[in-house]
Amino acid sequence: MNIERCNELGILDEKTYIELENIYKKVFEEYLLSKVNLLNYYSLIKNSELGFGLLNHKVKLKSRLDEYLELNYFFVLNNFRIEKLSQLDIQILKSNNEIEKNNLIQRSYKEIIKDNYKNGLYVDKPYLINYLDSTSDYGYAFNNELVIAIYYGKNINKYGSKKAYLDNYKSKREFLDNISENIKEDIKRELGLSSKIIYEKI
Repeated sequence: MNIERCNELGILDEKTYIELENIYKKVFEEYLLSKVNLLNYYSLIKNSELGFGLLNHKVKLKSRLDEYLELNYFFVLNNFRIEKLSQLDIQILKSNNEIEKNNLIQRSYKEIIKDNYKNGLYVDKPYLINYLDSTSDYGYAFNNELVIAIYYGKNINKYGSKKAYLDNYKSKREFLDNISENIKEDIKRELGLSSKIIYEKI
């Protein structure tokens, strides 16, 4: 968070910032679901013969934000830079006016998803952000991308050999590669955003 800008908006502590960020994220994810049929992709994964296990525990996101998609497997990893909003926009976020909140999200999400703040300072050029706790290059995405994780649990299927297990692992990756490309196309078409889809078993 940019402390100077937050102070101008009357956001005086990190707790308040995260509360407002969560409100923004919730309405954005509702909008995302109205534009991109993630439920269909959820069904494809869940019903796949490859045996993707459902998650039976809460996923802790690096962003420290909550998850509102309410779809097992899918998680939005972005932070939302609400300090870019106006004072009036902040009041709309705090209000109970759902129509105004939806209008706010639809006119601002492209800018609010774009993370121009690096270590609290404004950066006016593309740069990479690591959205995972690991140091692997896999978790990096550009600061203007919508980043969605597909997390899945233990294998449902049983394997009689190491080869069968590895074949299943390879097939799962190919399956998720295909789904990821389709989701990215949907997001680009419906939301006008570039995106990165990360997937892994957790």
